Amino acid sequence: MTTDMVPDSAALSTLTLTLKEWLSPHSLRLWFRDEPRIEFRSGQFMQVVLPHDNPDDRGIRRFFTIASSPTEEGIAIITKVPEPCSSFKRALVALEPGGTLAVTSLRGSFVLPERLNAPCAFLAAGIGITPFRSMVKYMIDTGRHCPATLLYGEWCLEEFLCRGVFQKAQETIGLRPVYTITGPDVPPDWTGRTGFISPEMIIEEIPDYRERLFFVCGPPMATKSMETILHDLGVPRDRIHRDYFPGY
Repeated sequence: MTTDMVPDSAALSTLTLTLKEWLSPHSLRLWFRDEPRIEFRSGQFMQVVLPHDNPDDRGIRRFFTIASSPTEEGIAIITKVPEPCSSFKRALVALEPGGTLAVTSLRGSFVLPERLNAPCAFLAAGIGITPFRSMVKYMIDTGRHCPATLLYGEWCLEEFLCRGVFQKAQETIGLRPVYTITGPDVPPDWTGRTGFISPEMIIEEIPDYRERLFFVCGPPMATKSMETILHDLGVPRDRIHRDYFPGY
């Protein structure tokens, strides 16, 4: 039984669950009411605390990127739920509307610049798509037109997330989404790309890559690989912003 509780004075906000929905066989989105309201920028992440019975050695605290936009009501997180999973993840999945989390910190510099003076490119691997969902929704809602390409890799077709938001961005603000299936199960009618994000894919899909401002996000190994590719292609270091998800 855990005794690691969070005093009210230590919490920045209390999140109360309002909606829980499976976006794919292994991806869960949870919407919360935040009281008091969290002031954040798209791409930032927060530490949350979920006390639960018999926590494993990973404990009761986790970092989550905020998947919602500052322009939306409430706070959303999207998480992968692998099997087996941690005691924290099991407790999160079991949370019902009205259940609460405590937010103890808000951090992160993986954010859009106040003024977009250059075309952007978003490189996402797996659950690394979540900050881009926030950024793109913010751009849609505020009318920030900026030439941008999204390269998004997932293991299988069913695990691609938030495609409706990216489709709307394609229609309204000029986002160009490119999807690539990285696993072996490719539907026969698939018209997107296949394989991991590679130098060849970047050159073909983003021919002006040397002029782009890159945002790179995913699991640590994938993020490091994509960052190395950009360095090798000659993209200046000050044009590469990265973030990564250390665990599920």
